[in-house]
Amino acid sequence: AGVAAAAGAGGGGGGGGGSRMPVRASPFAMHAEDVWRPLRAAGIAPSARSRIAATVLAGTKLVVFGFTEVDLAGDEDAEGLGEDGNDDAVDAALAEVDGDGGGEDPAQAVDHEAGGVSPTPQPRDAEAAEGGAAASPAADQGHAAGDGGPQDGGAADASAADEEARRIADADAADEAVPRVRDHQLPQLLPGKAPADAWVLELGEPGAASSFLPTWQYVTDDAGVKALVDEAEATRARQVAALRNLDLPAHLERSLLIPAEARFSSLRPRSADLEAVAPEPRGAFETHVVGDCVYIYGGVSVDGLHDDVWRLRPVPAAAGEAAAARRGTGGPSVPGLSHKWKWELVYGGLARQPGQHGPPIYAFGSSRRAAPTALDPGVSVPHLRLFELSRGVLGDLFDLARVLDVSGLERRDGFNEAVARHAEAELAKADEMARRLHVGLHKQLPGAPEGALHDDETVDEASLHRVMRALHDVRVYGDALDFNIEQLREAYLHLERAAVNAAGLNADGTAPAPSAAAMLARKNLGKVEAAADTWAAAKKVAPAVKKAIKHHAEAEGLQVAERVRALGVRVSEWREGFRAGAVTRYETGVNEAYVTCEAAHTELEELHTEYGAVLELAEICENTEAAEGLRRALDDARAELVVLKGLWDLAAVVEAFIADWEETLWTNIDTAAMEEETKQLSKALRGQDKRLREMPVYKSLEQSIKNFSIALPCVGDLKVPAMRDRHWMQLARITEKEIPLPFPEDFALSHLLALQLHKFVDDVGEVVDRAVKEDKMEQQLAKLSSVWETVEFAFEQHRDTDVMLMSMKEEDFDALEENQLLVQGMMASKYLSTFEEEVTRWQRELSNVSDVLTTMGEVQRRWAYLETLFIGSDEVKKELPEDAERFTGIDAMFKTCLAGVLEEKNAVRASNRPGLIADLNDMSDKLELCEKALADFLESKKRIFPRFYFVATAMLLDILSNGNRPNVVAQHVNTLLQGVKSLELSGDPPSVVEAMTSNEGEVVPFSKTGSLPLKGKVEIYLNDLITKVRDELHTQLKLALEDYRTGGRPRTEWLFDHVAQMVLVTTQIEWTENTEKAFDKLAAGNASAMKKYSDEQVEMLSGLIVLVQGKLEGLQRRKIMNMITLETHSRDINVMLINDQITHKDNFKWASQLKTKWLSYPDAAAPVDCHIFNCDAHFQYSYEYLGNAGRLVITPLTDRIYTTATQACHLVLGCAPAGPAGTGKTETTKDLSAQLGKAVYVINCGPEMDYRTMGDIFKGLASAGAWGCFDEFNRLLAEVLSVCSTQYKSVLDAIRADSTTYRMEGVDYTLHPDGCMAFITMNPGYLGRT
Repeated sequence: AGVAAAAGAGGGGGGGGGSRMPVRASPFAMHAEDVWRPLRAAGIAPSARSRIAATVLAGTKLVVFGFTEVDLAGDEDAEGLGEDGNDDAVDAALAEVDGDGGGEDPAQAVDHEAGGVSPTPQPRDAEAAEGGAAASPAADQGHAAGDGGPQDGGAADASAADEEARRIADADAADEAVPRVRDHQLPQLLPGKAPADAWVLELGEPGAASSFLPTWQYVTDDAGVKALVDEAEATRARQVAALRNLDLPAHLERSLLIPAEARFSSLRPRSADLEAVAPEPRGAFETHVVGDCVYIYGGVSVDGLHDDVWRLRPVPAAAGEAAAARRGTGGPSVPGLSHKWKWELVYGGLARQPGQHGPPIYAFGSSRRAAPTALDPGVSVPHLRLFELSRGVLGDLFDLARVLDVSGLERRDGFNEAVARHAEAELAKADEMARRLHVGLHKQLPGAPEGALHDDETVDEASLHRVMRALHDVRVYGDALDFNIEQLREAYLHLERAAVNAAGLNADGTAPAPSAAAMLARKNLGKVEAAADTWAAAKKVAPAVKKAIKHHAEAEGLQVAERVRALGVRVSEWREGFRAGAVTRYETGVNEAYVTCEAAHTELEELHTEYGAVLELAEICENTEAAEGLRRALDDARAELVVLKGLWDLAAVVEAFIADWEETLWTNIDTAAMEEETKQLSKALRGQDKRLREMPVYKSLEQSIKNFSIALPCVGDLKVPAMRDRHWMQLARITEKEIPLPFPEDFALSHLLALQLHKFVDDVGEVVDRAVKEDKMEQQLAKLSSVWETVEFAFEQHRDTDVMLMSMKEEDFDALEENQLLVQGMMASKYLSTFEEEVTRWQRELSNVSDVLTTMGEVQRRWAYLETLFIGSDEVKKELPEDAERFTGIDAMFKTCLAGVLEEKNAVRASNRPGLIADLNDMSDKLELCEKALADFLESKKRIFPRFYFVATAMLLDILSNGNRPNVVAQHVNTLLQGVKSLELSGDPPSVVEAMTSNEGEVVPFSKTGSLPLKGKVEIYLNDLITKVRDELHTQLKLALEDYRTGGRPRTEWLFDHVAQMVLVTTQIEWTENTEKAFDKLAAGNASAMKKYSDEQVEMLSGLIVLVQGKLEGLQRRKIMNMITLETHSRDINVMLINDQITHKDNFKWASQLKTKWLSYPDAAAPVDCHIFNCDAHFQYSYEYLGNAGRLVITPLTDRIYTTATQACHLVLGCAPAGPAGTGKTETTKDLSAQLGKAVYVINCGPEMDYRTMGDIFKGLASAGAWGCFDEFNRLLAEVLSVCSTQYKSVLDAIRADSTTYRMEGVDYTLHPDGCMAFITMNPGYLGRT
C-alpha cells in the first residue's frame, strides 16, 4: 500500500500544471513545508517601505533595498507605486484575480524584480499574450542580425537605424513577428535614485553547519549602499547576458526578459519547435539562469500566487527537425531552432491568494562553490537556492524567512532507483546479521563437544560472551529481521515487475529477453532467500544453546552484577572526593581550578571506558537495571564537572572585568555602564545550574559580584559635583580610611573600592545626600539674593490725591510665596547647620515682606473705605466726632508710612525698616475701631430706612455721603425702588421730585399729589419718597376706576390715559365685581347672567386684540398685551364656572381665585381702598410701583400656587414652591407679588452667605413690608440654615402677635404693618446642595 501511494504521488513529475499537489521526483509524497526550510536570522529584519527590492549576491548574500517616497520621486519606473510602495501592475493583476475583492488586500504586494531578470508585469490581456507567443523565423533572424546578441557580437549596433527599419518591415510582413529585446528596453533594476539604506543577510554556503545563525546587517552609509547597488546591477547584467546567450526563441526570450509587457506573460512554447508542457501564463515571476537552464519561480496568474519552480532546459533536435528549421528560415541556421527547449516541473506547490500580510518577496541565488551531486560524486555543479521573505504577524517587518534547495530537489532519484538503492543496503545488513548469529550459535564451545555443557565444566569466557551476545541479538532483533526480509522480498518482486513492464513487448508481440535490471532483481531475490534460510537455522538452534549454557550464564550474570556494584562504589567515592576538593572553593583560584577540572575530566573518561565494558556484559546477561543506575551516576558526575567548569569560566570573566575596571581613573569612571555589565554578570551567575548554589565557590563569587554591585552606586553617587572637601573628610572618618585630598592624577576606582564602600552604603548615601542638599541650598540662597535685589513695590495714585497706594506685582507676589515655602523647607532640613545663619536671616526678612504687604493692604483698603466718610462727609464728622478725630491721626501716620516705603521701593529693605510693622499694626487696630463705629452708624440708618439692608455697603456709603445732594442719591433709586429707573428733579440744585420713570420708560408725573422736595437727612426723605409714590398710585387708581365707570368712553380709549399698573388693577376690580354681580343675578333667577357676562368678556377681549393688531407705541402695546394676558385668564375662569354650573359665589372654585375689590374694609388705613381676597386670605394692595413689566400667562397650576402661597401668608408661614429647574417657581412668586402690588427681592443663595447676611435680609423684609424669594436655598451651609430659620421665626412670631416690633439679636426692630413673606426654591438635583 505504501509503495502504491508513493508511486501515485510522484507520477506527475513531468506534468504541466494540472496537478495541484506539490510534486518532485522522489518515492515519497511531498508537501511545501517538507521542502521549504525555515531560515532563522538574528538582528532587525527589513521593514516595510514604499518599495522593496531583493537580490542575492555571490549566491550567499541576501540584500534587500528599501525605497521611500522621497527615493522614488521623479522616477518613471516608480510611477505605479502606491502609497504603501506596491507596484500598481501587481495590484491590478491581483485585483483581477480577486474578482469582487473578496480576497486579501492586494495593495500589500511588493516589488521583487531585483532578484533576477524579470520585472513586474504591466496589465494586458492574458489571451493576447497567448496569441502573440508564436514568433516567425523572420523575427528570430532579425535578432541574429541586428540586436547585438551573441551571434553577431554586437556588430550591428553601429547601424541601429537600419536594423530598426528592417525589424519594422519584418513585423509588417508577418504580424506574428516578435523583435528581440534591446538593452534600452530592459526595465531598471532599481529606481533612478539610490536607496538610503539596505539590509544584508550573510547566508553561508549550502550545507553549512546547523549552528550557523545568520544576522541581518543594517547598512545606512552612502558608500556601503552604493557598493551593494553596483554589485546588484552587475549581477543583473550577468544574468541578462546569460539568458541571451541561450539563443532562446525571440518570443520566449522577451517573455522572460520583459514580462511587464503583458498582464500575464505567456511561456507556452510553439508546437513546431518546442515541447507542449509549460507553465501557465503568469507575470511577476522570478527568473534565474544556471548554465544552459533557465529557472522561474512563482508569479501571478488567474489562479492567484504560485509556489512552483520550473526548469527550461535544451533538448537536442533530431536531424530532420533541424533541416526543416533551416529550410523554413531560408538560411543555414536559425538561433533557437537547432535544438528543442523543454519545460520541467522541479517543484510544484499550490496556487494561493495573497496572505494576510501581503505576498512575499523572493530571490534566486546560485553558489559559486560547486557542490558534488549524489548520483556522481565526481561531478560538481552550481548549487541553486531560492530565498523568500514575508511579513510576520505585526505586518511591518519582513521577519519570516525560508529557503528552498532547488539543486537538492533536482538531485533526487526516481522512485525505483531509490527503492533499489535502499533495498541493496538493507539486504547487506540483513545478510550480515543472519550469518553472524548463525556462526555464533553453531560454533562449538571449547571443552563442550557438540554443544553439550555440564555445570562442572570450565568454559572460555570470551566464547561464552560470544554465545550470550548471539542469544541476546536473536531475542532483541529477531522480529525486526523477519520484517526486513519480508520487505526485501516485496521490494525486489516490485523491481522485477517494473523492469519487465518498462521493456514492453517485441514488434511481433513476444516477450523480450530479460533486461539487466530484471536479472539483477532476480539475483538479489535469491540472496534474500539465502539470508532467510541462514536466519531460520539460527533461530532453530537458539533454544537448545540457551538451555545448554543456562548455569554458566547465570554465574556470569552474578559476576557482572558484582563488577557493576564495585564500579558504582568507585564512582560515588570519586564524586564525594571531587565535591569536597579544593576546586569547589573560591580561594583555589581560576588557574588551579582549571588544572583540577582537567584532571577530573581524565578520571571520568577512564570510568566511562570501564562502564562501557560492563554495560556490554550487563546487556547480554539481561541485567541492565544496575548498569542504568551507574550510567545516571556517571552522567551526573560529568554534568557537575561541566557546570563547575562553567562557573570557574564565569569567575575568570568576573575577575577580569573587575581588574580592568579598578584601573579606571576617577574622571573616566562610567558607573552606569559598569552597573549594566555587573547586572549581566549577576544574571549569568543566577543562570548557572542550581546544583552549584550550595558550593563555596558559588557563594563567594556571588558575594564578590554583590559587593561590587553595591559599591558601584555609591561610587556613582560620590561623583556628583556637589561633593566638597568637607564631605570627603566626613567619608574618611566614617570608613576610617585615608582619602588623599585633593585627588592625585592617578586616583582610580581601586582607591574607592579600598574604602569597602559596600559596608557603608547608608553612610555614603547620607554624605552624598548632604552634599546634594547643601549644594542645592547654596544655589537657592544665591538665587534668593539675586531675585530680591531687584523686586520693588508697585505704587498707584489714589483717586485725585497725591497719595500713592502700595502693592506688589502678581509675579512678585507669587515669587514671595514660593520663596517663603522654599526657606521654610530649608529651615526644616537636617542639613541646615552649614547655612543656618543666612537661612534664618532670609526667613525673617521674607516674613517681614509678607507681613508688611498683608497689613499694608488691609490698612490701605480700610483707609480708602473710610477716608471718604471721615474726611469728606460732614454728616459723619458731626455724628461721629471722636472717631473722625481718631481717623485724622491715622491718616497722617498712614501717609508717612507710605512715603517711607515709596522712598526705598526695594521690597526687602523697605519692609525691614525699624518700626514699620508696629505702626501698621497700630493703624489697623484703630481703623477697626473706626469701622465698628461706622457699622453702628450705618445700622442706625438702615433701621430708619429698611431698604438700605438690600443696598451694598459701598453704595450705601455713597448715598449717605451725598445725602445733601439729592441728584446724586437719585442715581441709586432703582436699587431702592426696583420699578423706578430714574427720578425727574427740578430746582437749583435739583432737589424736587416732579415725576418718576419706569424701567420700561413709562413716565408717571406726581400730578395728582404734587411734587416732593428732597431735603433733610437722606433716610428721612427716602421714606417720604416711598410714601409719595404709594399715595400717587392710590390716587391714580381711584381716578382710573372713576373714569372707567363714569367716563362714558370705550375701554380702548380709556386705557391710554392712565398708568399701566393701575389700568391692570382696574380691569381686575371690574372683572371681580361683574362676576359677583352675575352670581347675584343667578341667585335671583337669571340663569343666563353668567353666560351674558362671558360674552361681554369675549367682546372686550376681541376689542383689545383688534387694537393690538394696529400701529402702537412699544409701551402702549405692552400695556395692552398685559391686559390680554390677565383678561384671557378671567375669561377662562368664567367659562369654567359656566361649564361646571357654579351658581354661588361661595363655591370654592370661585373663592380660590384672586379677587381684586375696591371697597371699605374694617381697620383699613383708607376708607375705600383696593383689597385682594383668596379664600379666607386678605391683602391690602401695597401700591409698590412696578412699571409696565410683562405678566405671566396664568394657568390652572398658577392658580393653585396663588391659593397655596396666599394661604401660607394668611397663616403666617413661609412658602416653598417645588419643581424641577426652569419651571417658573421664582417667576410665579414675582407675578403673585405684582398682583398684590408688593416689593419682592430675589436673593441668590450661596455658601458664602453667613448668618449675619441672612439676618440683615430678614430685617429689611420685615421692616420694609416686602417679600423675599430665596433661590437655591439649599446651597446655604447647614449651620447658616439652622440660624436663619430662628431669625425668620422671630419675625413670624411678631406678625402672629400683631406686634409693631420684632426682636432679633437682642435688638428691637420696627415691623411694617403689611408684614413680610419668605419664599424658598430648591434644586436638589444639582451638585453642591445642602
